[in-house]
Amino acid sequence: MALYAAVKPPPDNPWYALLYTTAQVIGFLLLLAITRAEGYGTWRGAFRSIYTGGLGRREILYAFAALGAAFMLWWPINLMLSALGMSWPKWGYSTSGLNAVPVAIWALGAAFFEEGFFRGYSMPRLNKAVGTAGALLITSAAFAAIHLRFGPALSVYIFFWALIAGGLFLYTKSTWSCFLYHAANNVIVDFLIYGR
Repeated sequence: MALYAAVKPPPDNPWYALLYTTAQVIGFLLLLAITRAEGYGTWRGAFRSIYTGGLGRREILYAFAALGAAFMLWWPINLMLSALGMSWPKWGYSTSGLNAVPVAIWALGAAFFEEGFFRGYSMPRLNKAVGTAGALLITSAAFAAIHLRFGPALSVYIFFWALIAGGLFLYTKSTWSCFLYHAANNVIVDFLIYGR
């Protein structure tokens, strides 16, 4: 977010989305270093402590069921926010031609790094400190907060979206399932809903 504030990228140029992805790569490498220092030894051990579980048929099924629930939840939340005078922002990058490349990297990169941090790293550690419900609420609120640049209405929806992601993690014990949920969401949103 600070990088975006400093650079002030033009909102219609998808290549600037790679700034966010670059910052996330750096952040994820720092997270791996922190995880190693916590006692997970190797880089591989640190990665496996964050990206837990598998991605078998069960995890794939639950990821898409969660995504369906998240999309069904959008309508009542949109009605409620509209009644309160909050509207959804108009944003989205051009996804035509080569512009699809940075949008795809951004969509998949954000899913990978954000799920690694919020579900794979933060939830298990917060669970030990504040319990399951506390971990779920804190990570969902933090996840919604980093999406405030898309507007407050969308951040309200994203809080509930993140509760579903957290529930998926708690149920499947798989960061990979959460990554699939998030990646599929981002591809649909960035290419089909908001893409131009």
